[in-house]
Amino acid sequence: MARPPPIRVPRPLRSPWTFQLLATVAFVGLVVWRVDLGKVAEPLGQANYGWALLALLVSTSTKVIDTIRWQVYLARVGRVPLLGLLGAFIIGNFGNNVLPIRAGDVAKIQIVANRYGLSRAGLASSVFVVESVMDGVTFLILLLIGLALLDVGFVPPALLWSLAVSAGGGFVAAMLVSRFFPRQLPKWRPLRLMPARFRESLSEKVPACSRASMLK
Repeated sequence: MARPPPIRVPRPLRSPWTFQLLATVAFVGLVVWRVDLGKVAEPLGQANYGWALLALLVSTSTKVIDTIRWQVYLARVGRVPLLGLLGAFIIGNFGNNVLPIRAGDVAKIQIVANRYGLSRAGLASSVFVVESVMDGVTFLILLLIGLALLDVGFVPPALLWSLAVSAGGGFVAAMLVSRFFPRQLPKWRPLRLMPARFRESLSEKVPACSRASMLK
């Protein structure tokens, strides 16, 4: 018995972009069907667009400042033009707004690595390690200022002080690890038993390590 010929799906329908487009149209249609667009547009007519423009300028300037900060973090990884880094940063922020588990950060790492040939390990450390440490320090400073100036009654002070001590302890621990971490990867025998691909990735995370000496 002859088998029926396989069903051929048109090539445009096999593209993941087609599925995303159809899903977007479906969700937009659901919103239009369930939401009173007149009531949504009413506040827009009463809005002060001068303040909205000012907010847009402030938001844009913060993105530029964050990009300059990231460029400083990448000083030892490689040089990237500010405009190119800003584009990747904006795309990454957009991805974080629409994708789960901060997938936008992974996207901007991939964009910069592909376009400018920088180490993905170095880019990842600047995004997930350095930024996290600096954010923790900023949180600690603001928390201490708040504890000094405000009388917070709805949160137990002991809880806030424990958060401050935890954040400060994490920062101190990170500084100690970075200070005493060996500049060259130790020539331990267990490292030679690891796959070469893993050792190469590990060597990129140790700045002054000689990759050739590792692979011998």
